[in-house]
Amino acid sequence: MFLRGGCALLLLATAPVTLTQTNGVSVLVSSGRPFYEAFVLAGEANWITYVMYECQLVFHPDGSMGAAAVIWCIYSLLDVLVPVTVTTTLERNCSSTDYIYTVTCTHGAISIGSLQRLYVLLGIQAAGLLIAVFWQHHRTRVDCRRPITVLFTGVASALLHHELDDIGYILTGLISLQPDRIFFDVKLWVIVRVTQEPVASATVAADPLRFPASPWHARISAVAGFLYVVAAVSSSYSYLQIAKRTLVNDLIWPGFNLSSTHVFLTNCLWGRIAMNQTDGDFMLTDPSINAVGSTVASTTSSPTHFGARMQYSTLMTLVDAVHGLRATDACDTPWIFTPYCYLDFGGAWDMAATATRQARCRHTMATNAAVYLESLLRNVEWDDWVTCWGPSFDSAFGKHLATTRQGQAFLASVSQPRLSVADEVTYWQRYDLESYELQWQNFKVIGLDNTYSIVNALGLSYPFTLQRSQGYFRREFQTTYKLYWSLANDLANLPNQTSLLRASPAFAYANASLEDVYLANATFLTAPLPAGYAVVRAALGPFGAIDAVYVEVPRVVRAAARDIMSAVATHRARSLESQAAYATLDVKFPASLVPAAWLELGFESGGGSLLCPDLPSTSSIATGVLRLFHFETTCTESSTLMQPTLTADCLVVAALLTDLSTSTEVATLCLQMPDAVTECEAALTDVGRWTSTMAPFYVPSQSAAMETLLALNISFMQYGSLNGSLDLYTFPILDPSFRFFGWTLVLEWILGKRDVVTFAGDDGALTLLSDVADYLYEPVQAAELPTVLALYAHATVQYITFVMAGLAAVASLYIVVSRGRVEGLNMLELSPVGGIVWVGRPLLVVRSVSALCLLSTATTLSLHYPSPYLVSFATEASSTLTTCLAASEVTWLVGILNDICLAITREHSIRYITINSLLVWSIAACLSSLQPVEHRATMDFRCVSTALDFQVECSTGSIAIGFLDRVLLLIAVIVACNCVCYGLVRALWPVSASLRRSQSLLLTAGAKYLFTHDGWLLGDVYYMDRASALLSGLLTVSVDGVADGSDDDELWDWQRSTVVVTTNHREVVLPDDGGNELA
Repeated sequence: MFLRGGCALLLLATAPVTLTQTNGVSVLVSSGRPFYEAFVLAGEANWITYVMYECQLVFHPDGSMGAAAVIWCIYSLLDVLVPVTVTTTLERNCSSTDYIYTVTCTHGAISIGSLQRLYVLLGIQAAGLLIAVFWQHHRTRVDCRRPITVLFTGVASALLHHELDDIGYILTGLISLQPDRIFFDVKLWVIVRVTQEPVASATVAADPLRFPASPWHARISAVAGFLYVVAAVSSSYSYLQIAKRTLVNDLIWPGFNLSSTHVFLTNCLWGRIAMNQTDGDFMLTDPSINAVGSTVASTTSSPTHFGARMQYSTLMTLVDAVHGLRATDACDTPWIFTPYCYLDFGGAWDMAATATRQARCRHTMATNAAVYLESLLRNVEWDDWVTCWGPSFDSAFGKHLATTRQGQAFLASVSQPRLSVADEVTYWQRYDLESYELQWQNFKVIGLDNTYSIVNALGLSYPFTLQRSQGYFRREFQTTYKLYWSLANDLANLPNQTSLLRASPAFAYANASLEDVYLANATFLTAPLPAGYAVVRAALGPFGAIDAVYVEVPRVVRAAARDIMSAVATHRARSLESQAAYATLDVKFPASLVPAAWLELGFESGGGSLLCPDLPSTSSIATGVLRLFHFETTCTESSTLMQPTLTADCLVVAALLTDLSTSTEVATLCLQMPDAVTECEAALTDVGRWTSTMAPFYVPSQSAAMETLLALNISFMQYGSLNGSLDLYTFPILDPSFRFFGWTLVLEWILGKRDVVTFAGDDGALTLLSDVADYLYEPVQAAELPTVLALYAHATVQYITFVMAGLAAVASLYIVVSRGRVEGLNMLELSPVGGIVWVGRPLLVVRSVSALCLLSTATTLSLHYPSPYLVSFATEASSTLTTCLAASEVTWLVGILNDICLAITREHSIRYITINSLLVWSIAACLSSLQPVEHRATMDFRCVSTALDFQVECSTGSIAIGFLDRVLLLIAVIVACNCVCYGLVRALWPVSASLRRSQSLLLTAGAKYLFTHDGWLLGDVYYMDRASALLSGLLTVSVDGVADGSDDDELWDWQRSTVVVTTNHREVVLPDDGGNELA
């Protein structure tokens, strides 16, 4: 409660700050708390007052809580009238440690909290308590007839009046089972029968009694009890050390960190996605999952335009399309990039800009729902659509449609309330629509939010980022408008009184093509066309009617690459020599790549992107292929060479696919790297030598992969001038003379570094490979690794360990002072009794659950470095000591369950509780040793469009490091063992009718039923030794050699002894019970 109040004080000393956005501008706003919020926080801060008040009750048992009400009001008014404000200090300080490369600057500080306010709040608390104590000490005593009984806590006795109803009893921890007669005492966990009015009884002192000295077996029992206490504390401390190592994050995975494990997992999962391994379970310890070199990094890397790849190749189903359209703002839907062919699903109204494209639509796009504008109109918020695009839509479509009944009916149908998603999909399927395929563009970036999750033993799932990027428009840098500029531009730039329907007499492109409109605007095409654009137009057809169809990597190609790369990874992990040879492959050298056929032609290159005009100046093709088209093309770049990103993986896979072996073949290949022939020969020779260790090697799917790729006819292009005139040169990347390097380019395509796009116009088509795109590097997000639960769990384990150590120390002191004249068997109940009393069930549950989680988690899974060259996951066997210690901590839960059941099991408990704990301990340890927990990695790649053609959200899979079913199994074992042991004891070992136990109201249920009372009862009086009294919550203080009183931890009240018995160094303290008895 003190911690809870402290948290409220920190909130009261902090200004409430929120981040708001207005017209795209982010602003920090501190507007103060509303009064009701301040009132609640002030009330929560009063927990400190309550705790401090209860602590002083030992010295001042009378009083009231008027100070708490005053403090509550002061806090509320102070927060509302004089709120904490945000202060900003601007002060630039810069420093450098090397004076060359690095400068570190700080520009100021923002303070949202006030330490001075915290001091003021604490001062108000302290002043309020002192005033209250002073007032209590000097005020005139008035007989308020407050109840004085050991049934009530100290604060209840001080604050409650004599006449209590059922609610009052509940506040004191008593649940009335029979009015004023039978209660269930929640504090002691016993049933109390009240035989007379519960008031204070007279104190009667007995004459000193003398008992014979303790027999030898009692001394042995005391020594054994002392040794058990030492062993229990040692075990608890050992578990604390284990918890310190394992409870480092909420995953309960000590081997996980963001800079290595997360980075490794990110690379692994991206690789599996690229190879189409998107479903099914796998093991992270599989030999094929490894990496060369260190994975320690502060950033993760991923394909930059993977969001676009998912939009174009995966999110093509009709269900995905309907969800995506409905999730997109109606005002943004015209920017969804698809050149429309038809207005309606029935094809009654054509929309293509040219007659040839309309025919192309009919033959190649009939089943693609994206080319039908009705797919959009049926799924937008119609009112929003009309607000944003109403006038333009009416001009382009509405006026012509209104001239016929069919058109009027169509307009009425698309403006009707939307159907359910399932019904909408069914409606689309009536027209034989199969997919929703958008086209490639570069006027906007499609964002991606891709995550994977890790599941801990409690079944809690924590997401980690694979890539997080936001979609945005980049119209000023686009180069694809010349192909087609989108429906949004059609609507925005449509001349008055013209239509986008080919059947309309006012069809906008009847007499002037879209290309003519481009030339007239002179924005991205100028007349006359540059030579480069002219050869593109000659090859493809007029601009404005060119489709840019995204080509996805065929499945069979991914399968072949997957099989080969898996075999390579497995092979390199087999021996240290293989790892060393692979890691030392020198493949990183700058080189240009030129097909041999082009070297023979020797033309002058004028550029490599059909999205841009030819360059003002040309260069010999022998110097290298100029940069190809790619997403970031801006047409303002100078002559930049296309440089392949050669990696060991790419070269090894290409070597295996082309059977690279002879030196002659290597020499011929390297002639196509004219500026790095020597380096190329050395690298490919080493690659061939390494792949020869895998011979003979063949993947069944590689033949089918080759046939599929050849059918696609993927090429790259160059503007070239051979005899003074500019021509368009293309070269197939899998030409036999270039096939080795072609496969490296294909692998980059598979990994998402390159794209393949088919540009299809009215006069022809080209399927071109893009230039390489840089990977997106993102810093790891430290906030993604959760540590709050682990922090609290570790703090709880630490707190319990220290409390139990302190309890054991004081108990041991009592044993030593009493010279062993204690009941040693009671020391065996240090945890079941002392733990419950001095720590409490909730905290003990946290400690035992932490142990359950350790036993239910693959905590030994971590990155392993089998050599200086390779890193992979490995699992180490958990030590027997660790397993046994964790299993022993589970017995805390056994003790809690036994303690809760004491109201039922009663006298039977002492006979089975030890056996029960040992049985659970043994089963938990054996289960964890014989059937250890293993992780489970699952690929379950799923994506959705949160804004169609703009933002994609994906979930890649999960890694279960812990398992809730194992936790539940262990809990079931605990419950089952408890029930079985109790049942057997009750059936086979009945309680003797002569068994006597103390009925004192100062004894908890554990002390009553688990302590050994034999030999300590004289008449109806239980003579408890001081060590046992400590475990049950009674702190005894010796005055003049006699135990004079006890401070009850459960009741937080000072109890005067009514019976003082001095035995042969046996000091015993128990008060009279005022006529009450335990059931």
